[in-house]
Amino acid sequence: MAQKTLRLLVDMDGVLCDFERSFLSLYRSRYPGKPYIELHERRIFYAIEDYGRFGQEARAGAREILLSPGFFRNLPPIANAIDCMGWLRTLPGIDAWICTSPTKNYSNCVLEKYEWVHAHLGVEWTRRIIMTRDKTLISGHYLIDDRPEIEGVRERDPAFGSHVMFTAPYNRDVASKRRLDRWFDSRDDLKSFVNCLRTAARSN
Repeated sequence: MAQKTLRLLVDMDGVLCDFERSFLSLYRSRYPGKPYIELHERRIFYAIEDYGRFGQEARAGAREILLSPGFFRNLPPIANAIDCMGWLRTLPGIDAWICTSPTKNYSNCVLEKYEWVHAHLGVEWTRRIIMTRDKTLISGHYLIDDRPEIEGVRERDPAFGSHVMFTAPYNRDVASKRRLDRWFDSRDDLKSFVNCLRTAARSN
């Protein structure tokens, strides 16, 4: 019997790209002497909102960093993310896509996300990017994402299937049936994880 194809949707910021470390480094460099949030103390998914705890000036500073040219293009990859995305393409019966949301002010973000994927994963992956403000409308079996709650038109019955929470400081206290704490350092470990997802999908 032919193996059923498993469609995996993979987020970018905080999952493939190390948004948090890059943002903190830039914030401390650009605003020396100003209060900042250590990585383990991040509590709100949106950095702009989290930095609002220090007032409007800090909130505006955070927003300026996110909108600055080159921010998304220059994010470093998260450890083992590039290898795992490559291995996903070699696993039989896996249909992997990148599923990411642009910022509301998209002037730099959209192009730079494509440039990041091209630079780190290759041109073929640029053809497997789904960019949307509403991930609940995208069809799949699993969405790997660090956002605590995936909001949208179909949030009660998302088209992406099940949410696999990619662990981050701001989602550690969120109850989740499935988590991915980090990317794997071997193809066999990734394959085992994917097989567990496949088994669970059959039982749903």
